[in-house]
Amino acid sequence: MTRPKRIDALVAAADTLHALDIDQERAVDPFGAIDRLGLDLVIAKLDNLLGAVLPDGHGGVLITSERPVGVQRYTAAHEIGHWILHSDHLRLDGASEVLGNPTAEWERQAQLFAAYFLMPPPLMEAVVARHGVKRGNVRPEQVYLISRDAGVSYEAAIHRLTTMELISRSEAAALHRVSRLDALKGAFDGHRPLDGYAEMWSVDETLNQVTLPVREGDDVLIMLPENRTTGWRWLDETALRLRGAAVRRPRPAAPRPVDGGHRDQHADAVAHFDTVVAASAGDAQPEPYADIEFPLTIVEDDFRVRGDVRTPRELERRRRDLAGRDAAMPTGEPPSVLVGQTGQRTVAVHCAEPGQWSLDLHYTHAYDPAAPSAAHYQLRVDVEPTPNHEYRLRRLAADLDTRLPGDPADDAVFEVKP
Repeated sequence: MTRPKRIDALVAAADTLHALDIDQERAVDPFGAIDRLGLDLVIAKLDNLLGAVLPDGHGGVLITSERPVGVQRYTAAHEIGHWILHSDHLRLDGASEVLGNPTAEWERQAQLFAAYFLMPPPLMEAVVARHGVKRGNVRPEQVYLISRDAGVSYEAAIHRLTTMELISRSEAAALHRVSRLDALKGAFDGHRPLDGYAEMWSVDETLNQVTLPVREGDDVLIMLPENRTTGWRWLDETALRLRGAAVRRPRPAAPRPVDGGHRDQHADAVAHFDTVVAASAGDAQPEPYADIEFPLTIVEDDFRVRGDVRTPRELERRRRDLAGRDAAMPTGEPPSVLVGQTGQRTVAVHCAEPGQWSLDLHYTHAYDPAAPSAAHYQLRVDVEPTPNHEYRLRRLAADLDTRLPGDPADDAVFEVKP
């Protein structure tokens, strides 16, 4: 691409950001930009296409519903670039045009427009500083965090860091050989989200009652200090209800001697009483709310003492080995066990539904129903819908607002006769 064409793409992206009055220090919403440009938007399953721009009428954009959110956003910005720079032509874009190295000049222009539009300098300067990126020493986990904060794909973040001259082309090639999911797990100590295409965030005790902006399907790691040897743990509301409903089982009475082959009636009564108490204590009852889907759901609960550098997968393998080993002690030196130390409780929370939600955790005794709460932590999240979900909601709202011939007005008053 010639230098004048490159400059045209960059200037067009900057002018569009200013014309739409978009905050360039926050993640850019390309779907909102499509709406503000007056273009029709359709998100649907497209065969072998990521997106398209239609010049007919007042214009429209098609985006595939079959790709992760980061790719959908980048494709939307790519199509905006086509509309701004090449509005008189129909453009059909597959993966090679949007994410690859196309030979057509107009496709390279649209790529450059999309990169600048979604990752303008103010935003990139902020995220690069936030994650400690230094030229010549950019790690895959840093690239993932930049892509997450900018709302773009892992590959798009690598390309933008290359244009910013923070990484060389050889370094970019090395980063491309690391998968997005591996880079994500590197950033979060081996943890991964429930949905491999979703994003992951983390908070600790210093971020109490701070609203975290996330997207539907994302997971949030809550990392809190905990000392399990004291019996005090972080409990959510469901665990508190279970603790409050617990009933102490009385010590069973000693068995009485059998006389003439007949059981003592008192022993039968004690056995029956034990059965009733066990049932009331919930030993055989299903877990409360098991069939209810909550907007925030705990999907992982991990505890690790300080000084234990094993990954969650290694710890899980160790627990399985201990559970399945024979009664005989294995030969060799026994494994070292860290006992009585304060560790870190890591709770993964899945954000399953759009909206503003909160999850409360209380640091209290896990087995004493009368124990007070020594500390309180509240996770607040503002869960945005995915582009697919938001598009369906908008279409539903439009269908409900469509007025057919003979429909009454919204403010119509009807007289009810007895």
